[in-house]
Amino acid sequence: REFYGCVTLNNISLGSETISSEAFMGCIALNTIQGSKVTAIYDNAFDGSGLISLSSTHFPTLESIGRDSFANCTSLGAVSLPGVRTSGSGSFANCTSLTDASIPLVGAVSDDMFYGCQSLETVDFNGKAGVSGAKSIGAGAFHGCLALVSVTFNHVTSVGIVDEDVS
Repeated sequence: REFYGCVTLNNISLGSETISSEAFMGCIALNTIQGSKVTAIYDNAFDGSGLISLSSTHFPTLESIGRDSFANCTSLGAVSLPGVRTSGSGSFANCTSLTDASIPLVGAVSDDMFYGCQSLETVDFNGKAGVSGAKSIGAGAFHGCLALVSVTFNHVTSVGIVDEDVS
């Protein structure tokens, strides 16, 4: 909870390898972050923050995001995290401005991953460079995604049940 509720914080650059639970929760003005060494983001780390986009430019080494890490980020419009392999439940839940997401290496689309993302149109879990993408889709993963037009994945073997050991 290092910066929990810092409502005027708008930009941060981190040299750490992890971002702890609730570290930036409620930082509504935080719209830019740079985490060049971050490999893991823990539960609720950015819940309710003002982030606008997430990409490998922001987190070039990111591999894991925890439960509700970016939930309720209502300004978040796009996500492109090509190195992420694991994602906790509800990781992008209620990101109402999110329109596009690409997380090609994630092993499982977690429960409620995009729950309530009413503007979400396209999602890519297709894998890359010989690594398969999502193998399972969890319960409620796309519940309330009213604008959803396209979801791409070629390796799904189960729907509604997430194997927590898939990576």
